Amino acid sequence: MNRTAPNFGWGMIGLALPFLLACGTSAPEPSSDGAINSQEQSLGTTNAEGRGYVHAVAKSRFRLGATTGQKSEFGMAKVVGAYGVFATVEGTGWSMGIPNADAPNLTTGRSSWSGTTHNKAVLGYFQASGLPSAQVLGVDAHANIHAGGFVGTPEADLAAKPLSGGYTSCLRRGIGGIPVPDSFAWPGIDDNGDVIEEAIYWPEIPASVIADAKALAAKLADPAAAQAFRNAVSDTSGEGEVVIRHASGVAGTPFTAVASYDRIDGNVVRHFDAAAREVKLPDEQPLKQAPRK
Repeated sequence: MNRTAPNFGWGMIGLALPFLLACGTSAPEPSSDGAINSQEQSLGTTNAEGRGYVHAVAKSRFRLGATTGQKSEFGMAKVVGAYGVFATVEGTGWSMGIPNADAPNLTTGRSSWSGTTHNKAVLGYFQASGLPSAQVLGVDAHANIHAGGFVGTPEADLAAKPLSGGYTSCLRRGIGGIPVPDSFAWPGIDDNGDVIEEAIYWPEIPASVIADAKALAAKLADPAAAQAFRNAVSDTSGEGEVVIRHASGVAGTPFTAVASYDRIDGNVVRHFDAAAREVKLPDEQPLKQAPRK
């Protein structure tokens, strides 16, 4: 992956997408740890079960280097350092730390840990930061592999062996045992315990949405009701599940969270409410074309 200097805008979010996809779609190393057991820190919300977590420079171990400035642009508040940028989307709390191309820990100290060791380090990191421990269903390590290309002859490049780039560990969120697949928290940590890069979006989920999800799960616990519901949503595989969906923190759309029965239709995940009606989040809606003059 190519990285740029710190003067960037929404391009930074594009750099996060491979890691977000990795958290949800690629097969992790067969190593998964359970929820963090720790004393949680209150964020001042009355909705304790669904409370969110907002990351910040003060909580982060992202190796920013000496701070060289702060600015607000492209809808993000940025802290610029000698080694990279920590940015937060204003109004949502979606945050990311991304290193510059010459950041020292991009090439040192990130390949000796096992996936299990990296998972434990990530759990401890967020435990200390105050992320709600009861909401962590597990953590999965994904190996980062890289190799050079087209710097010599094509034959030599094809023969070059991929190199280990350490791990990225992704936290899986759940509330009351119900998955919240749109939330994420992933860092890559080096052997010194410093964060190489990270991205976090863990918004508060309304109590009413949690109640709706629990009610739907309880309804589908009855085999006859579950079969009738699957028939209504054309879930022939029977592999659908009750989840809590929420809008992206970067799409610029109003925050929305819904209880959903999700099923896969080809390459598309479709969402259905308790009445078996299909629902779409705001950022899944087609873009409206500006009227022609």
